Amino acid sequence: MRSVTYINGQSNQWSNERIVVGKQYVTNAKERRFSKGRTALVAAGAVAGVLAFIASRSLLGLGSDRERGPGGGGEPQ
Repeated sequence: MRSVTYINGQSNQWSNERIVVGKQYVTNAKERRFSKGRTALVAAGAVAGVLAFIASRSLLGLGSDRERGPGGGGEPQ
């Protein structure tokens, strides 16, 4: 619950204090919950995306040196 709206139209934010309200006084109650399956799927996708980004940028230093080409610089001797 995020807020309480009174009969006169005023409302207050709820700050986690315990309240008891009889069923006869409640006209509209809603609850939202995360789906465990969807949350796990999104988390796995995010991890896979981060790992793919790291692998594509060789951020761990595990890539081969063949991509860099010949090294050196300066005049040949």
